[in-house]
Amino acid sequence: MCDAGAGETLLGESNRLARLVRAANRTGATVSVKLRAETGVDLPGLARQLARAGADIAHVDAMDSEPVVGRVAGAELFVVANNGVRDGETVREYLAAGADAVSVGRPSTDPAVLARVREATDAWFGEPRRAAPESGERVR
Repeated sequence: MCDAGAGETLLGESNRLARLVRAANRTGATVSVKLRAETGVDLPGLARQLARAGADIAHVDAMDSEPVVGRVAGAELFVVANNGVRDGETVREYLAAGADAVSVGRPSTDPAVLARVREATDAWFGEPRRAAPESGERVR
């Protein structure tokens, strides 16, 4: 994908990525963009640009990078933090940093991990929550 100019390669081509987000937004779909904590990419600036282009959700892959999540959270996007989410402590750290939700990657096949994450998110928000916005629902 990267060789074809897609995937994380687009993080370094912010104007091209914004055009793609704008095109997806015009269809009425909820637009989610995965961001990686990459050296040399101004993620908060990119997140603001993508929000202006019509992105709804930023899925931030940033292991041990709660500050990155916090800076992206200032961009008027629904922020999903990912990477290293395995327990209540990690959930609380990402949510405290400004994430609106967390996602579980590789350990998602482990029911014990999912139970810990669910318990922590329910406790944080004070009630069970839907996992994600429905298609077409504005999240801002």
